Amino acid sequence: MPTIALILMGALSLILEATVLQAFQVAGVKPDLLLILLSFYALSHGNWYGALLGAVYGLMEDMYLGRSLGLNALVKMLVGYAVGWGQEKLNRDNPLVPVLVVWLATLGAGFLFLLVAPLVGLHYPWGLSWVKTIVPVSVYNASLAFLGQSLKREGTEWLARRRSLGS
Repeated sequence: MPTIALILMGALSLILEATVLQAFQVAGVKPDLLLILLSFYALSHGNWYGALLGAVYGLMEDMYLGRSLGLNALVKMLVGYAVGWGQEKLNRDNPLVPVLVVWLATLGAGFLFLLVAPLVGLHYPWGLSWVKTIVPVSVYNASLAFLGQSLKREGTEWLARRRSLGS
């Protein structure tokens, strides 16, 4: 996928999170679309591309939020690398693998964020953060990943049927 498309998708994700998804909060949280996109991309392109896109998406998020420049960039870069590391080791043909990866990536990103945040002067209560934010976001992200995988599979099957009928 061209670099400009990835950046535009990231920008669109940030805009959606700040606008439309405010109305679709569940348990007081909204999904992290950047993390979902990053997980899918890293899983299909590998660790170095995942780390690079993670750094770009994290930096975009840091600039958008206007706080702690580099914090999200570091977290998403490490998560992108870790997810991409599993590219060759996981059965990507299983439709539940990307869903599980997104769930674990969200939990990992939350853990890393809580671990690194004090280095830039941000302090969050660990227990409350896990219960009120990290776990609910991970479930929301995994649910959207499942929906995305289902739509992708149905769309692929529909295109295959159309091609076979057209031939």
